[in-house]
Amino acid sequence: MRSNAPGLPGEGRALRTETTINDSMDFAIRKGLGNLPALREIGLRANRRLLGVQRLDHDPITGTRDLHTITDPVVTDSGTRIPGLRMGQQRSHALLAALLKFRLQPDGFTNQDLRSLTAELRGLPAEAVTAGQMTYDLRRLRSHGLIGKIPHTHRYQLTDHGLSTAMFLTRVHDRLLPTGLAVLADTQSPRPLRAAATAYQSASTNSSKQPVSQHEHRNATRTSRNLTQNCAFAASSLLGSLSDWSPAKRSAEW
Repeated sequence: MRSNAPGLPGEGRALRTETTINDSMDFAIRKGLGNLPALREIGLRANRRLLGVQRLDHDPITGTRDLHTITDPVVTDSGTRIPGLRMGQQRSHALLAALLKFRLQPDGFTNQDLRSLTAELRGLPAEAVTAGQMTYDLRRLRSHGLIGKIPHTHRYQLTDHGLSTAMFLTRVHDRLLPTGLAVLADTQSPRPLRAAATAYQSASTNSSKQPVSQHEHRNATRTSRNLTQNCAFAASSLLGSLSDWSPAKRSAEW
C-alpha cells in the first residue's frame, strides 16, 4: 500500500503522526483539487485510528522487562547462575500452577507439599520428583521473587508479585496459547484469527507478483489495509477469555 501514516520522531521527545497519500486511487478517488476535502477526511480517519493504537494505557517496555526477570537466569553476588522459568516448559508451568493452590496460601508450604503437587500436575508418580529437584526449583522461585521463606521455619509463602505473575502466566498458557494455536491449525475455521492469517498469507503472495491491472492492485491494497484491523480484533476476542476470570471464579478454581 502506497498510502501510509507513519509515526515520526519529533526531536527525540515526541511521536509525530503524519498521513501521506501518494496515490489517491488507493481509495478510488481521482486526483484533483475538488477531491481534497474527501482525501483530507480519509487522512484524518487514518490518523485517529493510528493514534488510538498508539495511546496505550500501559508501558510495554516495563512488561518486557518483567517477563525477562522471570524467564532469564539470575546471577547472585557470588557469581552463581540460577536459571529462570521458561515459558511453555512443563516443569515450570507445573510450578506456577501449584503455587496457586488455595491450600498452600494460609500457612505456606514445604518442599514436600510442593513436590507432591507438581508431580501430580506433570502426571508423574510422587516419588519421581526428588527432594533435591524441588530444592532446586524452590531456589529458582525464590531468586526470581515469586516466593519468600517464612523466618525461622522451613516453609515458604507466595509473594504478591508471585501471585499476580503465576496467575497471569498460567492463564495465558492454559487458555490463550492453546486456543490461538488450535484456531490457526484449523484451516477451515471461520474465526477472526484464522481469517487474519489467511488474509496475510494471500496478501504476501499477491505482493510478490506484479499486478496485471490497477483493479488487482487496489484489491491487494484493500486486503493489506484490513489486515491490521483483523489481527487486532482476533487478539481481542482471544484475550476476552481472560477478562471473565473474576475473583469468585478464582476462589472456586483454587
